[in-house]
Amino acid sequence: MIKDYFCIQVRQSVQLALPLENVIDVITLNWEKIYPIPGVAAALLGVVNQRGRLLWVLELGDLLSQLLGLTPSPIRYRVGERLKLLTITLNPVEQMPSEDSRQIACVVSELKGVVSLDTDNIKPIPTNLTPSFNSFLSGVAVIKNLPVALLNVPAIFATLRILTP
Repeated sequence: MIKDYFCIQVRQSVQLALPLENVIDVITLNWEKIYPIPGVAAALLGVVNQRGRLLWVLELGDLLSQLLGLTPSPIRYRVGERLKLLTITLNPVEQMPSEDSRQIACVVSELKGVVSLDTDNIKPIPTNLTPSFNSFLSGVAVIKNLPVALLNVPAIFATLRILTP
């Protein structure tokens, strides 16, 4: 079966893909447009007003580093710096009730675009990685001769539900 994925890059050349059905929008905005919220996980940078709705902004690289037990590289955003955000939803877009779905904007380094993958060619997460990789990544595909991990979108939302007050 062929399924479409949206490819992104976070941090130091970490390539990920997530189901296109969970992608809503791409946003570019200045860092200072994000309003920090005290008392939340460090990976949640704050909220932004998007079309009259407050939308959480997640530093996806930080969250994955924390969840997978990796050392994140420190990032300091500067005033005027433009960030690329990929807005994702828990519910597939075609099943989504208009304004009631859970959404989050993920900071990404690069937007790589849409690829179509044969699901029969998706491999499981290698067994030499820690079990947490299996929770947050649903498999590995080869895209343009490079291994790309497939992000488990529901697991990210479940983790955020635990991390936010």
